[in-house]
Amino acid sequence: MISASDGSSPIDGFEHRHAGTRHVLQWFVFDHLDGGGRSVSREFYTLARKMVGDLPDGPELTTMLRKLLEAKDCAVRCAALAKRQADVDAEMSRCVASIESVPDVVNILQKADRALDMITEECGERPGSASAMRQGNRD
Repeated sequence: MISASDGSSPIDGFEHRHAGTRHVLQWFVFDHLDGGGRSVSREFYTLARKMVGDLPDGPELTTMLRKLLEAKDCAVRCAALAKRQADVDAEMSRCVASIESVPDVVNILQKADRALDMITEECGERPGSASAMRQGNRD
């Protein structure tokens, strides 16, 4: 029997119900899920318990529970994808924010390049250029 982290089970209070009903109902646990998956799954758990409380045992109830379980699984996967997409979006926002600071870096590099051009005009060679380094080795 599958139970929640607090030891409760989706079939608590339904022990007298048909084995097929209890079997499917046990899969509506949600404590093992995190975040959005847990809250989505909790809604299906609540609905499944209400339906079992309101409807008689039989093949249609078992089928309804199986289909509800399938829908819950899809919703949990959808919530997981939404979380993953939110994480990707947050990372993209951080990247964009860091890229937005690039103009400052480009501006600094352009100023440094202009400064090197001024030195080149005065000295004839750009410091750090290959020919300037070769001349520096001859001295």
